Amino acid sequence: DPSWVRRTWVDVENPTVNLCLVCRWWKELAEATPQLWTTVILHSKPDRAAAMQLARLRRSVARCGSHPLDVTVSAYPLNRDTPSRCLPVNEVQDNMHLIRSLTLKVPRAEDAWEFLNYHPAGDHGAPLLEEFRLIITKETRNDPVFPRPNRRWDNILDPAPNLRAMTLPTSCLPRPSSPLLLHLTSLEIRNHPDDGGPYLPDILNILKAIPLLTLFKYSGPELYHYFDHENAPRVYMSQLTSADL
Repeated sequence: DPSWVRRTWVDVENPTVNLCLVCRWWKELAEATPQLWTTVILHSKPDRAAAMQLARLRRSVARCGSHPLDVTVSAYPLNRDTPSRCLPVNEVQDNMHLIRSLTLKVPRAEDAWEFLNYHPAGDHGAPLLEEFRLIITKETRNDPVFPRPNRRWDNILDPAPNLRAMTLPTSCLPRPSSPLLLHLTSLEIRNHPDDGGPYLPDILNILKAIPLLTLFKYSGPELYHYFDHENAPRVYMSQLTSADL
């Protein structure tokens, strides 16, 4: 009934909430089915209050039971000089031990670094995490320069024994010695034209540290002018089946 839709608040991104609006019996059934609460989509836009986003996350954490969460966070700063702090990203990290996949989309490197520099409560690590995607959607040369993340930012996810896939910007690459690389089978590196890197040796050192890598993708400016390719070390990757450059 179109008139009912106009009169009723409908959450198109979290349809489970809509089931709770049908009737009391449907609401009780939905709340008692933990599989329905495992997908969490969060946004920060001027028309979406931070309190509502926080309530959405907490509701899923409370009702998912023993089922892991798949979380997507899309951040949009309210203006050019204000970072995306209206999202409950810190609380997302405090619940990393419940998350199976995490996609974080932020408009600027500053917002990514704010996430990576946060130290979550407790020492749970991310034991269920299988995929981590950190994507910078927009960057401009006019943006101010902010401190880059702590060199050991990957500690916020460690241990993550089930991590198999990562997508990262070049400004947030992990250490070659990071334990997060040991079991990866898929790695995508996205280099924004204004990011100023990476150097080819950085990429090669990371690839050498991933013995099980089967899929590798690099997108961004060419790497060749960053390095004397005649002296580049050789990298042998016996498991690699696909490389998209």
